[in-house]
Amino acid sequence: MSLVFRTSLPVVASTAAATALAAPLVLKALARAQLVDVPNLRSSHTVPTPRGGGAACIIGAAVGFSIGRTGPFETHPGVAAAVGSLAALGLADDKWGLPATFRLAAQASIGGALGLAIGGSTSALVGALALPTIVNAVNFMDGVNGITCATAAAWGFSRLLKMDQSSAAPSAIALGSSLGFAPWNVPRAKMFLGDAGSYYFGGIVAATALASFSRSGTRGLFESLSPLGFYLVDTGTTMARRAYRGEKLMEAHRSHAYQRLADREGWEHWHVAALAGVVALTSGLSSTTMLGAARALVPALCLSALPDLLQYAEELSDIRPERLT
Repeated sequence: MSLVFRTSLPVVASTAAATALAAPLVLKALARAQLVDVPNLRSSHTVPTPRGGGAACIIGAAVGFSIGRTGPFETHPGVAAAVGSLAALGLADDKWGLPATFRLAAQASIGGALGLAIGGSTSALVGALALPTIVNAVNFMDGVNGITCATAAAWGFSRLLKMDQSSAAPSAIALGSSLGFAPWNVPRAKMFLGDAGSYYFGGIVAATALASFSRSGTRGLFESLSPLGFYLVDTGTTMARRAYRGEKLMEAHRSHAYQRLADREGWEHWHVAALAGVVALTSGLSSTTMLGAARALVPALCLSALPDLLQYAEELSDIRPERLT
């Protein structure tokens, strides 16, 4: 196991512990604030559940960034500031339901400011475009119990195994906070991450990818994002299909591949989450070059196509050959 991974274990452990200890306090605060997600026809859950649990992950991240701010875990302060700003934006959306245009503008501004701080004007342009894309992809995909925790854990774990010291702190923090929050979200959710959590995890990935772009160009960007391949592919293909059918893109729906899998008889949320985590880990470990990053999309494409393949197989099994007469 890599030296980077071994030396990151205190950061992983402290982040996980702080997240887990903060979770019951956050749950009580969400209940008092009446931040409850009431199920509707588009929901994957059936009972009212507190949302905004990502606040516990934010507390865990604050501890992790404090421990990992020096030595081999030194991180550009703009990364932590961007992640914190995005998490705060998500928590505000959980509470007040901010307009989509305001959220998008805020995300683009945070991405542009971070890119300018760490890499200049080119990175600022990439950040203004990439950060909202990544954050909203995570937000769209965070619809069944455990899927984002599994994906974020796989992202952090694979990045640490790749011995990328420059992203050690964000990777360790993502791994730790996902492990610390998972018992509160899997297999039955006591609370949801909410926008606070999806913006937080999306922000960590996006900020790290932008920092990698400023150091290594497109290769660094692709390699950082490869574990998120299923999220990006499923979001992109689903939006393309809905646009082709003339549906309103901002309207709630249940046509993502992960939702269709979770709706199948015999499939539990944790089955889909585990499958997404395996795909994220496989993709993350396979991307050592730009060609490897492209190959890493293969598992993501296969998982995105799985609901259609299963449906097609069922339709074939229902076909009976006509009896010869």
